[in-house]
Amino acid sequence: MLANRKRGSPIAAQTIDAARTARSAKRHKANATTRAAIDHIQRSGVSTLAAVAQVLQSRGILTPAGRSIWHPVQVARLVTATRQNEARALRRARWL
Repeated sequence: MLANRKRGSPIAAQTIDAARTARSAKRHKANATTRAAIDHIQRSGVSTLAAVAQVLQSRGILTPAGRSIWHPVQVARLVTATRQNEARALRRARWL
């Protein structure tokens, strides 16, 4: 019987939800800015992931984890995530 009861106060749950929402919004904004920078770098003619990582590092753009050193795999993950998000948005738009 006790296993079904929620623990903690409702105010704490609201605070946790608000904090989670704020972190998520901050992360999405930072990732959007970084993705825009990657798009700009790629449009300027830089084609390899390692070169994009070097340019991001030279511009002082932090990684999603907040570090200053970029690796090609991090760039690849952001590019892949961007493509997946765009494809997901297109699928949603078709069903509306």
